[in-house]
Amino acid sequence: MPFYILRRLLLLIPLLCGITLISFTLLKAIPGDPAIIMAGERATPEDIEKIRKHLGAQKGIIEQYTGYIQLLLKGEFGRSYYTQRRVIDDILEKLPNTAALAITAIAIAIPAGILTGFIAGLKQGSFIDRVLSGFAITGLSVPVFWSGLLLMYLLSLQLRLFPPSGTGVKFLILPAITLALPAIGTLSRVTRTMVIEVSSMPFIQTALSKGIKPLRLYGVHIFKNIIIPVITVTGMDFGSYLSGAVLTETIFGWNGMGRFTFEGIMKRDYPVVMGSIITATVIFVVVNLFVDILYHLLDPRVRLGNQER
Repeated sequence: MPFYILRRLLLLIPLLCGITLISFTLLKAIPGDPAIIMAGERATPEDIEKIRKHLGAQKGIIEQYTGYIQLLLKGEFGRSYYTQRRVIDDILEKLPNTAALAITAIAIAIPAGILTGFIAGLKQGSFIDRVLSGFAITGLSVPVFWSGLLLMYLLSLQLRLFPPSGTGVKFLILPAITLALPAIGTLSRVTRTMVIEVSSMPFIQTALSKGIKPLRLYGVHIFKNIIIPVITVTGMDFGSYLSGAVLTETIFGWNGMGRFTFEGIMKRDYPVVMGSIITATVIFVVVNLFVDILYHLLDPRVRLGNQER
C-alpha cells in the first residue's frame, strides 16, 4: 500500500506538467489582451506597450512558459496582474472558505442522499419511490444558479431565515444547501440502484430465510455492498467542490476558489487562473487517492487484488 501511494504521488509530476502546458497554451490563445483591459479604453498605444513589457507579454509563448515553470519550481504561482498580491497567498486565504463550504455541503448530501435512495430502493415501484425519485431527478436537473436564486428569494428575502450573501459561518447554510442538491440527487439515484441490485442477490434471500432482523439486514448486509459506489460519487463531488463551485460562490458572494477563478478568467489574470488550475489538479489527485485508500480498507476484494499483484 505505501508503494502504491508513492507511485500515485509521483504520477502527479507528469500530470502537472501536461496540465500546465495545455492550460498555458489555451489561455494565451483566448481572445483578449490583459494589457488593454488593465490600461482602459482611453489608454495610448505607448501605455499599453509599457504594461505588456511589465507583464512580459511581449516575449514568445515558449519563453513565457519556460519562465512560468521556473517560477513553479521555486514554489510560486506569480503575482496577480491587478492586485500585485502573490497568487499563492490568495489561494491559501480562499481555499479554507471553499473547504468549509464543501464539507458542509457533503455533510448535508451524504445522509440525505443515502437515506432517500435507501428508502426508494426498498419501496421500489411504490408511491414513495416515485416521489423520492422525482425529487432526486429534480435536484439533478435544476441548474445551480436557478436553485440558488430560488433559495435566496424564499429563505432569505421572504422568510428572512438566512442572510442572502457574504462569507462566514452565518452565510454558510444557503450556498451549502444549493451545492448539496445535485449531490443529493446523484447519491439518491446511485443508492437506489444498488439497493435494488443487492436486494435481489441470493445471499440476501438466504439471510431473509434464516430470519435475520431487518435492521441488521439493511444496516450490515445491504449497506456494506453499496458503500463503494457511494464513496466513488462522494469523492468526485467533494473534489469538484474543493476545486471551487464557481456559480454557487458567485451567486452568494462567497469568497472562495470558485469566485476567485471566475474573476481571474474574466479579467484575463493569467497567474490567478493558472494557480487555480494547478491547485484544482492537486486536489483532485489527492481526493482520488484518498478514495482508493478507502476502497482498500473497506473492500477485501481490493486488498486481495493488490496482494496478487
